[in-house]
Amino acid sequence: MPENQMFHVEHSPFGVYVHVPFCLSKCGYCDFCRVTDLSLVNDYVRVVEDEMMGSSVAGLKPRSVYVGGGTPSCIGVGRVDKLLGVVGRVFDLSEVVEFTVECNPEDVDGGLAETLVTHGVNRVSMGAQSLNDEMLKMLGRRHSSAKVREAVRTLKSAGIGNLSVDCIFGLPALEGFDTEADFDEFLSLGVEHLSAYALSYEEGSRFSKMVREGRLVPLDDDIVAGQYAVLTAKMKEAGYGHYEISNYAKRGREAVHNSSYWERAPYYGFGPGASSFYVGIRTTNVMDVRRYVETDGREKSLVEELSEEQVFEEVVMLGLRTARGIDVSEFAEPYRSRFLKNAEREIENGNLKVAESGRMVIPEERWFVADGVIDRLVL
Repeated sequence: MPENQMFHVEHSPFGVYVHVPFCLSKCGYCDFCRVTDLSLVNDYVRVVEDEMMGSSVAGLKPRSVYVGGGTPSCIGVGRVDKLLGVVGRVFDLSEVVEFTVECNPEDVDGGLAETLVTHGVNRVSMGAQSLNDEMLKMLGRRHSSAKVREAVRTLKSAGIGNLSVDCIFGLPALEGFDTEADFDEFLSLGVEHLSAYALSYEEGSRFSKMVREGRLVPLDDDIVAGQYAVLTAKMKEAGYGHYEISNYAKRGREAVHNSSYWERAPYYGFGPGASSFYVGIRTTNVMDVRRYVETDGREKSLVEELSEEQVFEEVVMLGLRTARGIDVSEFAEPYRSRFLKNAEREIENGNLKVAESGRMVIPEERWFVADGVIDRLVL
């Protein structure tokens, strides 16, 4: 059965994601697809242009564009200008409501800000992670807290009025570091959006190696959960809506592009490791940058048509990450009955409820343990 018949989903207009897999260095917690050899950038830009030009959506009108990484801003203003020019030539951007580029604070100056505005970028997402200088050094970040503030001022002065910053909590104990004070520093930035993530020790990262060797001790889960609760309370008091597990926004500033992922709208990804999703099919480009260039962007590491079971699991998993939740009436049988049977137990335990809208949601106070709730709901 086609996916849209099974769940009665009306897909919204598509999004475009461009992966720029370059960084000048690797942070201790990072296991993302990235390379530090900037000599590959010119070949990458050439191939990603060919990939976009040869796609089925070339010349069409996306609703959102997101240029992420890696660190797009680290490739230099000239090459950022060239890459964004490619995006503008390949797609009709006349109906784009959100055009986001990820930047690191240390890369932001007047020239970069002007280049972004010239190409129609109206939102910037910055990886700040902490505003404590000693913690930034421990994380392996190259910027200072002062540079974050300077970057915010520079971007706003250039006319980019929608800024998002990333914050990490659950950070390792460090003498003199106060988590709540760090949260207050983030609030003092006055940005429109905050993405906050609990530190994870991903296999292949420097931090995971340090944990195995006993040189780094992760915080207890209860402490991390407490930090999440404190941050959520502070963000609410400051007027931010908590619209997804890891995301807070001022009214009307919710991330359009990222929300399309949670709503399972179609999106088309370009560049090494980028994924696309449309008509129930997911594809992912090969992650290795050199291999991506050698194969002219044609090699895929994954091509799959989602089964009904996979669709069911995705609808539950992605929808219950959000304050909007899910509409169980959209589920076809036997998935509706299966979900409702599992839901009875979670409702009794306070892990699930029916909102005023009639949609099923995980109460905000249980979002920190949402993964376990969702796992039980799709059994």
